[in-house]
Amino acid sequence: MAGKNLSTKSHDKRLEKIRKLWHSGDRQNAVNQCQDILRHNPQYAPAHLVYADFLSNNGNAQEAAKHYQAACSLSDTTAECFLGFAHFLKQAGQPQNAQEVLSVGFKKWPLNVQMARELGVVFAENDQHFHARQVFEHCLQLKPDDWICWNHLGCSYAQDNHAKKAIACFDKSLAFARKSPWDPPSKQDVENISINKASALIYAGETNTARQMFEAILAANPKSHRAWSDLSSLTKCTPKQIAEMEKHLQTAQLSGNQVALRDLHFALGRSWDKAKDPKKSMAHLDAGNKIVRSGLHYDSAEVCDRIRHTPEYFPPEIFSNLEVSENQRKLNYQPVFIVGMPRCGSTLTEQILASHPQIVGAGEITALPMIKKNLLGTDFPSRPEHRSLAHAPEILSQLRDSYLSEISRIVRDLRPDIDPKQGQILVIDKMLGNFDMIGLILQAIPEARIIHCQRNRIDTCISCYSMLFNSPVNYSYDQKELAEFYSAYEEQMRYWHAHVPPSTLIKSRYEEMVADTEVQARRLLEFVNVPWHPGVLDFYKQKRTVSTASMAQVRKPIYSSSVERWRPYEPYVQPMLNAFEQNQ
Repeated sequence: MAGKNLSTKSHDKRLEKIRKLWHSGDRQNAVNQCQDILRHNPQYAPAHLVYADFLSNNGNAQEAAKHYQAACSLSDTTAECFLGFAHFLKQAGQPQNAQEVLSVGFKKWPLNVQMARELGVVFAENDQHFHARQVFEHCLQLKPDDWICWNHLGCSYAQDNHAKKAIACFDKSLAFARKSPWDPPSKQDVENISINKASALIYAGETNTARQMFEAILAANPKSHRAWSDLSSLTKCTPKQIAEMEKHLQTAQLSGNQVALRDLHFALGRSWDKAKDPKKSMAHLDAGNKIVRSGLHYDSAEVCDRIRHTPEYFPPEIFSNLEVSENQRKLNYQPVFIVGMPRCGSTLTEQILASHPQIVGAGEITALPMIKKNLLGTDFPSRPEHRSLAHAPEILSQLRDSYLSEISRIVRDLRPDIDPKQGQILVIDKMLGNFDMIGLILQAIPEARIIHCQRNRIDTCISCYSMLFNSPVNYSYDQKELAEFYSAYEEQMRYWHAHVPPSTLIKSRYEEMVADTEVQARRLLEFVNVPWHPGVLDFYKQKRTVSTASMAQVRKPIYSSSVERWRPYEPYVQPMLNAFEQNQ
């Protein structure tokens, strides 16, 4: 045993020298020596890790994966082996696999702070913020002054609609960062945490404080393209601020900083829009969208074809019994889905409804797409066997149970004061892309109600085109592709409206909501079967967290300036208009 320990220590020292050789540029010598260790000791996990790193850096991902797997499966594996494998998988675009590796590593080394932190990060990247919060909180029990972890926890709280808790986390992150002796932050780190806090302030409705914070960040660093982007979304920038952004855009063009160029183009596009100069606005938006689109792998024809053909898997007869069965069961937490396109007025609709005491606005719940992906795969529906799976009782039962369990957890998390025994609670899920899952939803959860929010198609698309979305909206960064996607979505929605009973699916038009809010609010409350409550007309006074792109707008009373806003843009959106004409 002692000899083995000595041998391991010897190998460890040799691996340190090998890594130094690699980093000094003597790569072939480093590879040769690592191979020599593995020939003499093929069961030595750290050597597999080092060799896997070399292979990965040389672009040999297939062989690298084999050695990472070996490093993690051998008896002398280490936490570093699991962290290295997870990093490799994330870089390879496999975040779910990285999560699985880190979950195993966390069970093996629950006291390893880095393992806990990285698992929390990958949970957050996979939109599992509740699990991320649990792991980050565990990490902070191990290391209470970990400013990096406090920042991550704040981000997950913000995404999970807990803006005030997020703000408190960012405050702690900043406090610990400024006095951290073991991992001092850079100026950029401090700025990023400050921007995260300012964003959380907007989510919480504290827009004036957020604006002041963005302006303070820019006073300290006028080149902060992220702060300019967020400030331009929040408020109308002054001519001086616009000139400042134009100056920094020129600097970014000279340096080739694509991220800064992207952020500043979008910021200037929004700013010139608010300054009533559509020509300059669209020039910047075209440039910003072009940068984003160049980095995407997106096939518009394939995506739109699938959307148009989805209804074929859900024939009209499956909806015939909905009205018969709708009163057979009463759920404690009844889902109300809001579907449609981004920028269609959905956040306004949710905010109005969530101002009712029986309704909880849960925002964009990621659960249903994830459940569908786990049960049916990423390509559903597209293959012949999917026709039977689309109606399989065991699939629908699992989807129902998993989703209802998740919204129950979300309501308890968001509103622990609510007691469902006192009456049914309606839960709004505003994941707009769920329009593509209406056939599954209504088979699995016939008690559900679906509100289809719609707005003038060109207003919607121009508004989408002006946004740099946090979540993947890959169709939004090219005028033609945006119109193509909208047309495919519109075609699918016509099918659902033709065959789903109106007691289950209703259309809510943004323009009508703006023109007569009380009439439309009464109509929607009647649709979801709750009594009138005058508080819904004071929706802008609500303090609930709103974390979508319309978070600032719903803090104001109803305004009509977004109706028919596309008219001045007509000369500059011809690719979009032509695509609409071709897809009619």
